[in-house]
Amino acid sequence: MKRTSAFVMVVMLCCSTLSTVDAQTGWLPRSVDLGPNITGANRAAVLARLDAIERLVKQVPELAHPDGFEIRPFVEGSGRRTGPGKSEHAEYAIQYTYRLTFFYPSFAANKYAIGDVVFVVNADENVRAWVDAQGRDVYVEGLRWRPPVPSSVATFVATPSGTTVQKGDDFTLDAWFTAGGESPWRSVSREEFYNAVLVTAEGNNGEKRAEVKKATEKTGYERWLEEAPQRKKEREEALKAVAQFQPAAEVQKLRKTMEDAEREAGEQLKKNESADRESAKSALKPTDDVRAELNRMTPAQRKLPAIVDAGPNKSEFSATGVNIRDPRDTLTANLSRVLMPNYDFWRARKSPVEPRTMLVHLEATSTPPISNAVYQMYKKFDWRALAALMDQPGKP
Repeated sequence: MKRTSAFVMVVMLCCSTLSTVDAQTGWLPRSVDLGPNITGANRAAVLARLDAIERLVKQVPELAHPDGFEIRPFVEGSGRRTGPGKSEHAEYAIQYTYRLTFFYPSFAANKYAIGDVVFVVNADENVRAWVDAQGRDVYVEGLRWRPPVPSSVATFVATPSGTTVQKGDDFTLDAWFTAGGESPWRSVSREEFYNAVLVTAEGNNGEKRAEVKKATEKTGYERWLEEAPQRKKEREEALKAVAQFQPAAEVQKLRKTMEDAEREAGEQLKKNESADRESAKSALKPTDDVRAELNRMTPAQRKLPAIVDAGPNKSEFSATGVNIRDPRDTLTANLSRVLMPNYDFWRARKSPVEPRTMLVHLEATSTPPISNAVYQMYKKFDWRALAALMDQPGKP
């Protein structure tokens, strides 16, 4: 019993020491919840990979030794990305996350998290805009950052200046890494993009368009007149029910109130009838314009990649609501690609937890110590070593 007690005391002392070290370094205990999809050997592989990420994070001095704030790490498991039409695919790799949240000046003093550093393994783009006839997502990517984070296949940054990331900036960064450095998305042609816009607005078989057309065939006043007998019937039933417990005079007052409201509603709808007819004429114009614009394109123009200009420049093609430019994918300041996921990319080759993609999200804030730490992460983090965790050779 004495030896057992001594052992327990040693364990308690070690735990106490670790707790003190955590408090001294500003790192709070890690929270782990990998959920039901990651168990056994897969759980061990995930934790090993996320431990490796944490070691890279702690190579940044400002994060290894927080000054004026505390860090709490979270390890979380999730499901798989969905395929076309939100279909489920058991062979897609499982998503999991290593997330750092910051507390200023401490968790005890302020339990509201400020800023983030997040590593999402097997992330999808989580952007939904248009859906084509096969149920595939089509969207405009953000403006790509130049130069990109080393070894990333794409980097997107939002900064106050729009052109630089400076110390003290309240900025966000999303850097994508993939197995083999392959892109998990593919560029969409103009024709594919326009057809996706039309399908999203009108339905695969024009059912949404038919609904709009039916809804605008009659004015609100015409529908109101058609429904008058049913409203009268309901009104009389209501008055009959009230008459069972109210004097006749009160029932008459209620009748007059209801009939006045009926008359006033009709008068207002009749006043709006002209505007309703004008609105009906233009109800289908947005998609008619998109279809007409597509029809004006030559076969060669239809095959060009859909490149969007987010700047103020005028464009020959803009019925879709975005400016489609003639230049190819030159990656100049305002140009973005229209993309579609390469869904097969998320298919696991060896293990359900193997890394197919990794999204690194940095979010600085206006709180100086945290803003500086996230900025130093951007500047000092070993991005190439992170890429190596994806079995991706480092790029120059």
